[in-house]
Amino acid sequence: MTTSSSTSVPETRTIIDQSNPLYLHSSDSPCMKLVSDPFDGTGFSYWKRSMTIALSARNKLGFVDGTLSKPDAASSTFESWSRCDAMVMCWLLGSLSETIGGSVMYSNSAHEIWKELEERYGSPRGIQLFGLYKELRELSQGNNSILDYFTKMKMLWDEIDFLSPLPVCTCGGCTCGASTKLFKYQQDQRVMQFLIGLNDSYTSTRGSILMRTPLPSIIQVYRILLQEESLREIHSRLSGFHQSKRPVFDTKKSALTCNYCKKTGHTVDKCYKLIGFPADFKFTRSKRFAQAAEAEISSSFCC
Repeated sequence: MTTSSSTSVPETRTIIDQSNPLYLHSSDSPCMKLVSDPFDGTGFSYWKRSMTIALSARNKLGFVDGTLSKPDAASSTFESWSRCDAMVMCWLLGSLSETIGGSVMYSNSAHEIWKELEERYGSPRGIQLFGLYKELRELSQGNNSILDYFTKMKMLWDEIDFLSPLPVCTCGGCTCGASTKLFKYQQDQRVMQFLIGLNDSYTSTRGSILMRTPLPSIIQVYRILLQEESLREIHSRLSGFHQSKRPVFDTKKSALTCNYCKKTGHTVDKCYKLIGFPADFKFTRSKRFAQAAEAEISSSFCC
């Protein structure tokens, strides 16, 4: 009796470390939305920044910026790379409007989608900076609170810093403190920009800030003005409270005049000197005055 022996090939599985860009977490899904609002053709720099942060957090930025190139088909990482790239493509398509997503649907990789979107919607750096500086110059507080005004201005500053960051010393032997001085210069410029756009109601506070040497940082200036705004709101509420507690006089009643005692506030048919004072009436003067008033009433009714 012959027995047939079957040879089983051991299954090999490559274990990918979590720090590897080729690693996919169990929570990663093709339907995942990385940004709240899909890109519809406007605000590309904001969308790009949001996507960059989201992809960096998932260690997948290399698939879109081209730093993680596609391996050879014979490579052991080819399938893992292809699977991750397809996942990133789904994330990109899910963050685009239906029209824009349809126009890049047949791209071969996530890098191709990213590159085409940059070529189509990304403005040259100079044009973007010009628009940001123009918007920054025209920005003023207006009807905005200090919080809203500062938030709008800071968003412009952050976008400018992203496009044109401050130079950083890389030689490692700098002793003149140029980087610190340059940062302080940038802070002073932003303090000026922020103060220029304030409403005239903050003229006094603005003047006290400008008198300081050195100028405080932009965050310190923001806190000073925020406290000033809070104090004004408290004073406004207290003023409204006191006004609501003031007695309201009856102008119609004060216009009445008694023909008997010649005093205002009542007519002759309600004159206490004629009809008598109530038992619980409180005289505004001394008891002597009360006795005199009673005597006057008695004499008025004597025959």
